[in-house]
Amino acid sequence: SVSADLILEQKLSHHWKAKFGLSSQWQYNTTAGLQFIIPEFNSFTQGAFALIKKEFISGEVSLGSRFDWRFLDVPSYQRFNKTYGYQSQFKGLSMVFNWLEKLSETLLLNTTLSYGFRPLAVNELYSFGLHYGIASFEIGNANLNPEKSLFGEVSLKKQFTLFTFELTGFARYFEGFIYRRPLPDPILTVRGAFPAFVFTQDNSFMGGAELALNYGTEKGWYGATQFSYLYAQNLSRNEPLIFMPANRMQLHWGYKLIQKNKLSEPFIQLSWNAIAKQNRVPEGVDYAPPPEAYQLFGMSAGFGFKPFEKAKVWSLNMSIQNLLNTAYRDYLSRYRYFTDDTGFNFLIRLQILI
Repeated sequence: SVSADLILEQKLSHHWKAKFGLSSQWQYNTTAGLQFIIPEFNSFTQGAFALIKKEFISGEVSLGSRFDWRFLDVPSYQRFNKTYGYQSQFKGLSMVFNWLEKLSETLLLNTTLSYGFRPLAVNELYSFGLHYGIASFEIGNANLNPEKSLFGEVSLKKQFTLFTFELTGFARYFEGFIYRRPLPDPILTVRGAFPAFVFTQDNSFMGGAELALNYGTEKGWYGATQFSYLYAQNLSRNEPLIFMPANRMQLHWGYKLIQKNKLSEPFIQLSWNAIAKQNRVPEGVDYAPPPEAYQLFGMSAGFGFKPFEKAKVWSLNMSIQNLLNTAYRDYLSRYRYFTDDTGFNFLIRLQILI
């Protein structure tokens, strides 16, 4: 894969700014042997975008657009004594409008409206075979069309002395949302039976909200809480959209210690994640029901230090994930069909700056 970007920023006047750019990407894939998930292919993607921004005393307004063109060449190949070969190209326009308004010294309103276009990827079109990384059999769909969407988001942010409160609401309509849908029965291979999924697309709607509350000082206690809610509906089939994240709440609370000796910014932190059961699923489609709700606790600590006088500050962090060794299964993980997710996990990270 090779990619290149060219970006030009220009100040048009005292309050006007513009940004223009080109982006290119070339991907090439080769195959060996008789079995492969994705055939050999060449993919060339070219994009061009422009963004203009107007700044005010109380905020800013921006309008941007992007045009994408992708050429996909799949040379002839054989599979099950049949010969295949494809050439496809996709092109489309995306646009975005953003309005940022400072309603007061401590209150910020951010509004975004956009129309999106996404060209197809080769795995969505032509994959066929056992994906060992996710223990599933995947089948592409050469009849798919590029994905299009309408998106709107409104965010309100309030700053208090020690607290920051932010509430975000969003909605997105998809024309031809692309996703993997389970087949009625697993596929039997020489390595056993595996869940099978085919790429398909349906008109869909997603809407939700996020609530975030942050607290902190330069030294001492700090913390953050976030609640996420998502509603997703498959409009074409009049059923809940499959494989969507469950609603969840996240909390971390820590303490920044006073610098001591040669240690800089030492801290200790506790975290708690509560994930609800995903009850909005289509009936009789998946291979297993959604896992039950679960809670995960974690702990981390770290500090910065200089190994010698003229060195830059290195950092050492230690963390424990799934502190209580809870048995759980993530609804978005394909491994949930077979086993639990990771239990107690201890990590050490050392960052060295030269």
